[in-house]
Amino acid sequence: MNASIGLGYSYFSSLGGKELIKTGTYYTDVNNPNYYNYNYENVRPGHTGGLAISAGGFAKIGKKTGFVMDFLYLNMTNKTIENNFVYSNTTIVDQFGNSYPEYVEVTKNENQSYATHVLIVMPGIRVQGKENSAFQFNLSGVSLRFSNPDAFFNGNLTFPLPSFSWFYKF
Repeated sequence: MNASIGLGYSYFSSLGGKELIKTGTYYTDVNNPNYYNYNYENVRPGHTGGLAISAGGFAKIGKKTGFVMDFLYLNMTNKTIENNFVYSNTTIVDQFGNSYPEYVEVTKNENQSYATHVLIVMPGIRVQGKENSAFQFNLSGVSLRFSNPDAFFNGNLTFPLPSFSWFYKF
């Protein structure tokens, strides 16, 4: 029998960029009051990081066969960058008598944080072919919990993830 535990930090950085409106004051166009002439900039969309805990064990169940159980838990915080809009209390009136805010103040909010929890449970069977090689089959279960109300998916998601591994000792 064999067991191990691990503790660490996970970090995932998003690639690419996200287009945000530059911070500033934007005035309403009297000829087109629904349009503000925004200036845009590309920013990094944020990162995800947090605690990573793993545990695993192996128990022999036959001459060349063993039961493997691995766990991985990630408790991550997603930091995002979003625009905030504050519209003026003063208004302008178009030729049809409709009122519109005179200007809008655009700022960036970089303090929004949302939790993501990932739990991966990996029970499996390992077959030791030779002294220096083994084959392993895992029927993993992945459970995700997202708490970002603005994301394309918010809530819990669980799905199976079978895997095959071949180990070779050099």
